[in-house]
Amino acid sequence: MNEVDEKALQILRKYNLTRPEDTLQADFIYAKDKGLMFDKENINHDEAVRACFEIFSDCRKEHFTNLFLASLSINRLDYRSGLAAYAIMQSFPHHEFDMLDGHYCKLCSYPKQRVVDLSALNNLRFFCGGLFSGSPAEISFFLLQHQKLSDVYPNTLDFEIFGSILQAIRRADQLTTISTLQKQLKSILSFKATKEQIKVLLETLGYCGVLQTPSHEGLLHRYVNISLAPRKTRSSDWKYPVDFWTGKDGVNRDNFMYWFGHYKELKQYIN
Repeated sequence: MNEVDEKALQILRKYNLTRPEDTLQADFIYAKDKGLMFDKENINHDEAVRACFEIFSDCRKEHFTNLFLASLSINRLDYRSGLAAYAIMQSFPHHEFDMLDGHYCKLCSYPKQRVVDLSALNNLRFFCGGLFSGSPAEISFFLLQHQKLSDVYPNTLDFEIFGSILQAIRRADQLTTISTLQKQLKSILSFKATKEQIKVLLETLGYCGVLQTPSHEGLLHRYVNISLAPRKTRSSDWKYPVDFWTGKDGVNRDNFMYWFGHYKELKQYIN
């Protein structure tokens, strides 16, 4: 069952990473009992990487794409968030800590040991709908929580919303930037998403390689550390690779078919 306790959800919504002490202990215990908040954990790099692959081995692609699509009509961002982690795992390398500057792994930027605020990560899942850094601790947590969700097949409205998103991408002028596309998607009447939520959704499609460029590809076939990846401009706050996308790049059909080609309801939007 995917029911969420509303009181616990509101406690999680108000959780402040920089001021965790503002959450009353009684509220924390309540939300923890409902599975929405967690004790902080001291997570080792190598243990986090192993956890990524252990959980990933039990994952099923359709479970992630089903919930991603099913999130569109009801705005369940926790349904949507798992696909970003699963997409990164397509090329994420199995590796041990390799030190850079004495503190961080030069491959994934995660330190040898870190205290991780799992409640803050769950706040990202429910109210952002995507990843922040793509660290192994973050990926493993997102995958694990997603695996707890029951599968939900998208409904007609979900497919219509995603179809409208695809049409907007394919009809975009060659010079359309990702920020302009973000604004255009706000006009999809049935898609009740904020500007930031649309941004994260487009970034997820970038990780999947559905939105990519010939020079800056998604993570389906080649791992890129999104924390250290290049940006189109110094001031850009878009994640790689969608930061570099323009209208002329359109939808990458091969990668789209890998992720969503089994949905007969979407064929009319891509053929």
